[in-house]
Amino acid sequence: MKKTMELLSPAGTWEALVAAVQSGADAVYLGGKKFNARQYAGNFDDEDLAKAVEYCHIRGVKVYVAVNTLVTDRDMAQLAGWIAYLNDIDVDAVIVQDLGAAKLIREIAPHLTLHASTQMTVYNLEGVKQLEALGFERVVLARELHYDEIRHICENTKLEIEVFVHGALCMCYSGQCLMSSMIGGRSGNRGCCAQPCRLPYHMVDMDSMRLPGEKDKTAYLLSPKDLCLVEHLAKLKKAGVKSLKIEGRMKRPEYVAAVTAIYRKYLDNEKDIEPYDYETLLQMFNRGGFTEGYFVGDLGKNMMSHEKPDNWGVYLGEIVLYDKKKNIAYVRPQTTLNVGDGVEIWSQRGQNYGTIISRLFPGDGMSKDKKGQVIGFYIRGDISKGDKVYKTSDMVRNKQMQKYFADNANLRLIPIYAHCEVMPDKPIRIELWDEDGHYVEAWGEEKVQKAISRELDDKVVKQQMEKLGGTPFELRGISLDIRPGLALPLREINKARRKAISLLEQERAVRHKERQGKTADANEVIYSLYKKETRDSKKPLLTAQVSNLLQASALVGTGVKRIYVPATALLVNNQGKGTKEILDACISNGIEMVCTLPRAFHGSLFEQFKNKISVLPSLGIYGVMARDIGQMSWAKSSGLLDLYGDVGLNVFNTCTLLEMKRLGLKAVTLSPEMTLRQIKDIHKPDNMQTEVIAYGRLPLMIVRNCPIGSALNMGPGGRKHCDCNKKRYGLMDRKGAIFPLLTDCFTCRTEILNSQPLFIADKLDEVVSSGIHCIRLLFTIEEPEQCSKIAKIYSCSMERGQDGMLQAYGEDVKTWMDKGYTRGHFYRGV
Repeated sequence: MKKTMELLSPAGTWEALVAAVQSGADAVYLGGKKFNARQYAGNFDDEDLAKAVEYCHIRGVKVYVAVNTLVTDRDMAQLAGWIAYLNDIDVDAVIVQDLGAAKLIREIAPHLTLHASTQMTVYNLEGVKQLEALGFERVVLARELHYDEIRHICENTKLEIEVFVHGALCMCYSGQCLMSSMIGGRSGNRGCCAQPCRLPYHMVDMDSMRLPGEKDKTAYLLSPKDLCLVEHLAKLKKAGVKSLKIEGRMKRPEYVAAVTAIYRKYLDNEKDIEPYDYETLLQMFNRGGFTEGYFVGDLGKNMMSHEKPDNWGVYLGEIVLYDKKKNIAYVRPQTTLNVGDGVEIWSQRGQNYGTIISRLFPGDGMSKDKKGQVIGFYIRGDISKGDKVYKTSDMVRNKQMQKYFADNANLRLIPIYAHCEVMPDKPIRIELWDEDGHYVEAWGEEKVQKAISRELDDKVVKQQMEKLGGTPFELRGISLDIRPGLALPLREINKARRKAISLLEQERAVRHKERQGKTADANEVIYSLYKKETRDSKKPLLTAQVSNLLQASALVGTGVKRIYVPATALLVNNQGKGTKEILDACISNGIEMVCTLPRAFHGSLFEQFKNKISVLPSLGIYGVMARDIGQMSWAKSSGLLDLYGDVGLNVFNTCTLLEMKRLGLKAVTLSPEMTLRQIKDIHKPDNMQTEVIAYGRLPLMIVRNCPIGSALNMGPGGRKHCDCNKKRYGLMDRKGAIFPLLTDCFTCRTEILNSQPLFIADKLDEVVSSGIHCIRLLFTIEEPEQCSKIAKIYSCSMERGQDGMLQAYGEDVKTWMDKGYTRGHFYRGV
């Protein structure tokens, strides 16, 4: 397999960077101390980042810097200065989530290459084409795509396509997860995810509040296995993928070295993976084995790691005997076991016990170094026969990997060529060049003299030129032009050689000379982007988003002026003759109706909706709400309807808001992670409405792999096997909070809702005074009567102020608040 696909490795620390480079990465991605989605990785300060770029470029490796978080208006000036710095130190590209940040980057450093992060939630061709129009050169696709979807995108775009091939999978579509943010205030969109998906949950029947079926114990229901596509490299190449991404900026350098080296091996040599290499991948990190996941359509329980959310290690076998007096456990290992290895025993009583092997004892008089023979080791715990044993670390493999990032590691050598010229009365002249087109010339300091005793010959000069130890180069060829009868001290040859090598390193270190110093003035750019427009001082509209038409019907006469209705209710699910009557009743009462597209639906489903959407005007609906950039692109290109943007667009700052206006949106919903202060300060442009959600159970996750189907073992067949529409389910966490599951069996997507609704009717004056144009109520699992009551409470608060509302509905508000509520992020930032 020719080297046509880039191998992109993670670098969370300097050691991991060196490991990636020396083990065969074509490019690395890393983050600075701010603005990256792995704030808990080691990351690089400005000085180390410049050194990293130089180190990588000399060795022919590209450097992509992650700027893949949402950015506040307050941070924009700092980001502008940092982007100028990244341009000056010659990074190869920046990986971006925030469209406002991308706009700023194009203004500050127009020649700096933009990559769209997987945090942009791009899963279809429409999203890719929109990003192409916005100046991006590469898109990192969502991890939820099947091979056929990836191939279709690659075949129909000029942009480079990057896909994840190895490492951790998020349960939620990247960029759409609010779970960590809403539960604990640590936002994944701001680089601080606390990984609540790796915590235990019960599946609960919401109607009976019982645990369904046999699933009466806690399990890690949101914890996927790690992805491994090493056996699909040929298919990825055939599809047209440009870059293969290894996840793991928070992983150890041994992990980075091992995974990079193995993928490099099979990229360069198309063959089946050897068992030892596959076991090495497992040994470095796995969660109950690997999954090929969405790429091959292997969904359901097979994709999940329900028993344990972190590293399992490699299965060794079962305990055959435990000597309680001596604290020695005996196992018949199915793979090698050595002193220094880590092991973990899974007790049948539910407790795990781990240790580092300090000594091995042969069992049954057999040698310890023969696989399959009984071996004992010291370990304390409530251990019994039949307990499972896993090897969690392998000392031999770790030592093998450490060579890749040892001090002065130069395992990856760059071929160079030389020509030396030795002429009388002139310093020695050395020319060096490489296979990438770099060329340098260096002269010695002392002039060549006539030989008195021993003259200089070809062999001596060649020997000195080959002394490249400690450099990343190897001499592949040399030509010499040495006149006879001349002499030159060896130190002069060595000095000239070192000078030439230094010049070649400098030449290789700068890859983008054309953009050096070409950055706009950051202050001027910020000033031009943040010119204030006149705010519309009209009273905000009350809007509502519903899950079904019965909820919509209940909102007539409540003061709601716009209703967002799900497309599945309008175009797919047959709700009987009442559908048109409900819509007509809403419209005749002055309510604007907008069609809400399903979240994260792609493939054939997306094509079905594209064909159906043209009937909306006949229903009296002239607007559509897009949930992500791909839907926005398609809806805009259809030209049929007004375009509204939902929270999935992650509008977090003025720059993004201005991009939304430029792209033709009529209204945009601001990120629910914004505070009231940020909402008030964001510059709201004329001729485009801004909206906030002020009530409802916010969707914390949107997932493709149905948590109900996998938890209840319904099989991988999606809606063919599920009964999600027959019962209502929720997830109960370890504290007893229940997160309802809102399922769409047409798209086979599930939203995990917050355990408590956002409620701010008693403080709505602050929202109204923020200058927002629309205040939205989000109805999910509420009964129609509840929807009506809540809408009346909010409408009253907007009309009469919160004090007037409390006079009219004080008892209702108290009853509602006593059930539990959240203020969201209105008063706490991320």
